[in-house]
Amino acid sequence: MRWKRSEYTKAPRPWTPQRLRHAAVSVQRQHDAMPLFPSLVVDPTVEARVQRMDTRESEMVARMRSSEARFWRQARAALRQLTPDQRTAFLSKWNPGPYPATGCYVLTVLKMMGFSDSGQPPSTTVNATRSEPSATVNSSQSGNCP
Repeated sequence: MRWKRSEYTKAPRPWTPQRLRHAAVSVQRQHDAMPLFPSLVVDPTVEARVQRMDTRESEMVARMRSSEARFWRQARAALRQLTPDQRTAFLSKWNPGPYPATGCYVLTVLKMMGFSDSGQPPSTTVNATRSEPSATVNSSQSGNCP
């Protein structure tokens, strides 16, 4: 089965003179925008600004990796619940497919093939506006696939 290693592994950026210069401009703009309320300034110093940006970036990377891992856990759980014939049909569609090899897309292909996140076939209900049955897919656990 195809898969792609997470691209959300990033080392902290170095504190280059250019980065410090840009941070100084940002801090100065904050101070100029609120001269009467210095306590409301988010970043009082250049170092605080750069440190806050580094912290936010590492938190974002952790969130993205966690989200990607959650999609893969859900996809593996759904694949384990498929019968061998269903799994073979899925792999024959997935392996040569043009989709990015991420957990989110595994869940998407499973849904396109008529399976919910749990690997079970969806229940069919009649939509009031259309005459053909529509599949109800459990998407409450899948989160926000990109």
